[in-house]
Amino acid sequence: MSRIHLLARLWILTSRPLLYPLIPLIFILGYQAGGGSLTDWLYQDWLFVLMLTWPFGMVVYGINDVSDSATDYLDHDRSRFEGGAGDKSNNRSIILGVCIAVVLMTLVASVAYGWLGFIFSVLVLFASLIYSVAPFRLKGRAGLDVLFSGIVYVCFIYGFGYWLVKPFSSLPESVYILAMLAVSLHALGTLRDYTVDHQARVRTLAVALGPRLTSASIVIITLMGMTLWQKERGLDLAAQLLFISILVPALLTIRQPNERLVRIAMRVTAILVAVVGLFKVLF
Repeated sequence: MSRIHLLARLWILTSRPLLYPLIPLIFILGYQAGGGSLTDWLYQDWLFVLMLTWPFGMVVYGINDVSDSATDYLDHDRSRFEGGAGDKSNNRSIILGVCIAVVLMTLVASVAYGWLGFIFSVLVLFASLIYSVAPFRLKGRAGLDVLFSGIVYVCFIYGFGYWLVKPFSSLPESVYILAMLAVSLHALGTLRDYTVDHQARVRTLAVALGPRLTSASIVIITLMGMTLWQKERGLDLAAQLLFISILVPALLTIRQPNERLVRIAMRVTAILVAVVGLFKVLF
């Protein structure tokens, strides 16, 4: 392979292509919830959504992978699609990709939405740094790691779309239930990485509480989310399916911790989120 081909492959895999649909869908759902219509979008709006795929993923996960490169090599079962090659020799190339992604996302967001778009890009970079990089490194602060995921991945992204239509209005209650889903999914991710994080002494939620107690917490949060969602939206089978995809592996993990099962379950959930999100956007 040529150097350019290898670099492109590294950047694409680092950005977690399996998750490309998620952030755009959350943003669009927020925009539609505010009363906006996709039929009113111009080319710059669609370009901004495009920035929520590779550039967004490269910033968030690239910074994370560079910060974790000293420990990810311990996880021999990790798929490259899940990031963390564990090879420090890639760090400079990943940092280059992050810099390009930051510039690209900032330029497009600023053209599309002016100073609001610029602030959005700055906050994405800031959030990625405080999550992954010392001295804050919320990833290693049990509890804050999963709460931060719910706030950034749902409330902030959804809120930005919503506020483009209704500037700084109160967000609908349903977004906080979706945040609970994100918190549960992130907590499940700490179970997937439990062995590696425990060996590296990274104090994630799973390391702090142990796999079984973390699983029990996921079950409680997921059941609360399912109940609140049904109360808010009635019988919504598509949304409930997402909660169930997290609930089942968490229940099984209480009985017997199984990182491989969790790894598979998270891939299934990511695909379901994309499918259900697209369904909600279109219908």
